[in-house]
Amino acid sequence: MYANIDLDNKASLALFANFGFQNIGIKKQWNLIDGKYKDEVLFQLINHLKYIYFEF
Repeated sequence: MYANIDLDNKASLALFANFGFQNIGIKKQWNLIDGKYKDEVLFQLINHLKYIYFEF
């Protein structure tokens, strides 16, 4: 899973970090809001579960 969060949205950044999402990178000047370009952080939840193989 992934989430794109405005860099100024500190509450959401903390929330996703607390749920184990990792900061993958920053998209510079990604969103145009009120005439100004704002950065956006890309968070990703990395699945640590091992693959399960089924035999039929």
